[in-house]
Amino acid sequence: MIGLISPRGVGKTTLVPQYIKKNFNSVETKYVTMEYFYFVDNRFADLADTFVKQGGKYLVIDEIHK
Repeated sequence: MIGLISPRGVGKTTLVPQYIKKNFNSVETKYVTMEYFYFVDNRFADLADTFVKQGGKYLVIDEIHK
């Protein structure tokens, strides 16, 4: 697990998808933001479980707050 912490508005949300696209296989990698409306009615654990069962290796999560 790697955490990227910095002040708001410095470009984390822009940088991370660009880094993923350049360095990871798109079939093995999923980028999600916890602000997706999907998570209003669905649990993150269910998404992660399905992703792993489908052969996913790298799950990148954006917008996690305390």
